Amino acid sequence: MAAYGQSLLGAFEEVETSLTNEALFGEREQYLRSAEENSLKAYEMSKAQYDVGQTDLLSVLQIQAQWVGARVGVVNIRNDRLAQRVDLHLALGGSFEETPE
Repeated sequence: MAAYGQSLLGAFEEVETSLTNEALFGEREQYLRSAEENSLKAYEMSKAQYDVGQTDLLSVLQIQAQWVGARVGVVNIRNDRLAQRVDLHLALGGSFEETPE
């Protein structure tokens, strides 16, 4: 009986942790998306400045690298959120087996 209770508490803890992580990952994704948008705008501005001769190519490439890094961050957090959702699905007793039709 004690082992069953311990298993049940462990399952509740997994679900609670998954739900908390989902909320935290959601907030983090919003911040990273904002950073990506700002980096893209900075890149577009630096590219326009380069086109009219106000800045050098190295500066444009550095800003482009920041934008790409921000984009990678968004993709990574999105991947983390999807993995977290799979963990939540499994913690709630879900499976990935096909159901017969």
